[in-house]
Amino acid sequence: MSHKKEEEVLRRAYQVMEILRSGLSDASIILGPTPKPIARTHNLYHYQILIKYRLEDELGPTLNQVLALTQERENSELRLSIDHEPQQFL
Repeated sequence: MSHKKEEEVLRRAYQVMEILRSGLSDASIILGPTPKPIARTHNLYHYQILIKYRLEDELGPTLNQVLALTQERENSELRLSIDHEPQQFL
């Protein structure tokens, strides 16, 4: 997740974390939100959330809820990307 204001991206990251916690089973482990190793580039602050899971049935619908959050008008400056198989954490 990225935003021009650090407090805004952090607030939205915790909001996303709550959506994930409520939508996924207790077997899933949610790590974060934490600043990315390079926390600020191009005047944007970057935070990440990692999900460790195995066979999570509600993952797709829950991630769709997260994506719907980014489509709201007040989140127009928020950038979010979902990487289903991250190779690195930068």
